Amino acid sequence: MRDLVIRSTDGKTSVVVSLPCGRVQQCWPASPVWTPDSHKVSFALRTPGSHARSIYTVNADGTSLALALASTAPIDALRYGPGGELAMLATVGATKELGAVEAGAPIVGDLNAAPPEQRIAVLEQRKAALVFSTDLFVYEYDWRPDGRGFVGTAAPGDGDNNWWVAKLYAFDRSSGEARILYAPTSPRQQLAAPTVSRDGKHVAFILGIMSDFGSTGGDVYTMSLAGGPATNLTPKLPASVTSIHWGCDGHLMAVAIAAESERARRLWQH
Repeated sequence: MRDLVIRSTDGKTSVVVSLPCGRVQQCWPASPVWTPDSHKVSFALRTPGSHARSIYTVNADGTSLALALASTAPIDALRYGPGGELAMLATVGATKELGAVEAGAPIVGDLNAAPPEQRIAVLEQRKAALVFSTDLFVYEYDWRPDGRGFVGTAAPGDGDNNWWVAKLYAFDRSSGEARILYAPTSPRQQLAAPTVSRDGKHVAFILGIMSDFGSTGGDVYTMSLAGGPATNLTPKLPASVTSIHWGCDGHLMAVAIAAESERARRLWQH
């Protein structure tokens, strides 16, 4: 069973949110994110026995659970933008749970049909409005601070088979265009964790030899969103970086694994 638990920062209080599908198998909350005012938590909830996800919001004290979006598609990676808009990754026409290790669906019908695509969507009037109509499967993304678009890793084709050749893209909301920012120079490089700086001028990402999607590790690179070369910030770091985050002070923070230890590091300030 999986519960959604909200704890106070002092650790003195916690609440287990009562979910509409109960404590049953596959009633799984995921991707919790605070609303910009920190008064509510939004999260995706799987419908047991299906691939569908819905989005709910709940007060910080666990009360007033409300449905924000009922969807028949898998939904993941909820992110609030600078203007308070809620973005997500949504997969239209999914026939299985996403991931190369998930059970496959029977191969029937048109064998030449396009594979399901996971795309960026924004919640608008209780509907998930797809932002881009490209032929790209988006794996990860981050908002640009000006709200005009996103930066993400994506590749065309079957999302289970092409993560290893994903490129870094800048997605523009007004034009709907996807512009390549960085393409790995070797088939032994995979991209992960694209993260935009708070001033919107730079993007950081992890680049390295990785396994299946989600098994992140490598060096940290940064580059200008305007384009140009990418710079390795950790060329001699005796560790593998697993996640990165821009702090409020403009510093880039990283969590890395070195031997049996996991450590947090401050890397760079632009």
